[in-house]
Amino acid sequence: MEEEYQKRKEAERIEREKKERELEERIKTEGKEERKRLEEEFKRETEAREKKQQEEKQKLDEMMKQMEKEMEEIMKKQQEELIRQKQEESRIEAENSHLPWYQLLNLAKKVGNWILELVNK
Repeated sequence: MEEEYQKRKEAERIEREKKERELEERIKTEGKEERKRLEEEFKRETEAREKKQQEEKQKLDEMMKQMEKEMEEIMKKQQEELIRQKQEESRIEAENSHLPWYQLLNLAKKVGNWILELVNK
């Protein structure tokens, strides 16, 4: 989106410079009344273009804000899910910690972690 906006902005700048050069050429060859009319026309076109650019920028800003809100919501949901998973794991551990198979499972996890530490050293 930002790249498209920059490309359009650059194209509009080039078009504006082209029109300015054309206007300068026409001003040199035409009378004062025509000059005034052309200046007014150029002024209206410039104002319309600036208004359009401002609207596009505002729209882009609104889209960015919306994307930020959506990302915050996604992050919040992920955090809530992680908390829920941790609570569920804690509940299961509390229910099963007295059982011999669960104690054996925890011992196997500790041994596995110890082996990983040795390998990583």
